[in-house]
Amino acid sequence: MPSKKITLFYPLINETPFYPPLGFLTISRPFLEAGYQITIIDANIEDNFKEKLLFEVSDSICLGVSLILGNQIKSGYEISCFIKKQLPNIPIVWGGWFPTLMYKQILQDKNIDFIIRGQGEDSFPKLVECIEKKEDFRKIPSLVYREDGKINANEIEFIKNIKPINKKAYQLIPIEKYIQKNFRSRNRRIGYISSIGCYGRCAFCCLPQAFGRNRYFTLSPEQTIDDLKYLVSTYKVNHIDFLDFNFFINKKRAKKILKGICQEKLNITWEANIRVDQILHLDEELLCCMKESGLSLLYIGAESGSNRMLSLIQKNITAEDIEKCNLILKKYNIKPSYSFISGIMNEDGYKDLEKTFNLILRLKKDYPQIVLSFHHYSPWPGTYGFEKALNFGFKPPNSFLGWSKYKTENASVPWIKFSYEMKVVRFFQYYMEILYPSPETIELIKKYRLELFHNILKLITNIRIKYKFYYFDPFWGLILICKLLKKCYQRITKTTSRKWKKW
Repeated sequence: MPSKKITLFYPLINETPFYPPLGFLTISRPFLEAGYQITIIDANIEDNFKEKLLFEVSDSICLGVSLILGNQIKSGYEISCFIKKQLPNIPIVWGGWFPTLMYKQILQDKNIDFIIRGQGEDSFPKLVECIEKKEDFRKIPSLVYREDGKINANEIEFIKNIKPINKKAYQLIPIEKYIQKNFRSRNRRIGYISSIGCYGRCAFCCLPQAFGRNRYFTLSPEQTIDDLKYLVSTYKVNHIDFLDFNFFINKKRAKKILKGICQEKLNITWEANIRVDQILHLDEELLCCMKESGLSLLYIGAESGSNRMLSLIQKNITAEDIEKCNLILKKYNIKPSYSFISGIMNEDGYKDLEKTFNLILRLKKDYPQIVLSFHHYSPWPGTYGFEKALNFGFKPPNSFLGWSKYKTENASVPWIKFSYEMKVVRFFQYYMEILYPSPETIELIKKYRLELFHNILKLITNIRIKYKFYYFDPFWGLILICKLLKKCYQRITKTTSRKWKKW
């Protein structure tokens, strides 16, 4: 009897993984129902994963690899080459965000046999069936494959619904390793997805290419509550990160889920993503329900304090909307986490950056408990912003392996100068830490009795910001010198390393 086994591999990522490979758990459903054996190996949590993978793949129908931008490309490619060398007859299938966007470049490499674009829930089982029966690949939607030296890309077909994860799929992974534990707060948190899709058209987002534009599918409120009850009772989790791109598109559905959390007495806390314009239209019942059901944090893409830049990146909001949103959340004691982007092309010198900084100061003044995060703009392939970035001189990697060095948090773009970068650091790290120090900084201030010094520094900083006088700052000068020395050291180390390699 032929093998009925599929092996799935999740490559190394740049940071510690927080969540289970939910994509693999999702596509496992049809295979588990059909009686296949599924093996999932995650390089981020497995010791000796290379040897384990070789052993598991040896009697598998194929190897599936899921990856995104960055280090996963390098890790996934190295494993693909390793498996192809040891087991040349095992088909290697790539899927995920990056292969969906860059399939033409990737499939030029003979170490990868197939690519599934978009979601793989429907296409991947059909591909496995064709591999088993040695049938024609032309009818498999979303498949990219080679035939007679030519790369063929079948028409992409996005899924028409979303199905819950088969509860048996959780047994395929060491789930305890994916539960984030905070011993101080006694939190046991895990990620969960109840819907896919978003109606937004943000210029920096590649969601439409991966999931389809203006498509939104959800699990029913009843199914979502059933899943949450299972996670709480089986794995003793008490905090849920809703990883939906936008949890609140269907407000009636969201309300039913939150009421269900209260009625079932799940006693959990939770976090989710929401847009500014949605908050402006939430009714009082839903806002109260959000708080009562255990909401601990809302993630909100504010992006910029400049209306011109908000328009450029197609956010469909204004800086005034962000301030109104902040006051609503303050009224209901809901804690927001605002993310902002610096370094968007076509910024008006430092004016747009200063507008963002001033907006942040107003948000903090109105609601000091808000959380802030800052990101450098990075052009993602397949997005509207990527095409605009090319016009502004951005040069993307010329091979798919080049994208493995592409770090979304500090992508090198030609319109960002060192002086601008230092302005970002000055505003969002130096000044913000003085005016609104973190708990760790406050602890140090108290420990070393620096309250008076901090108050003086705070007063001087407020005066500098008010009159836009940023010169003759000895402490900032010291920070600048340290950063320059660090940058020089990195360049010297890089150059020396290259010379040694050549030698």
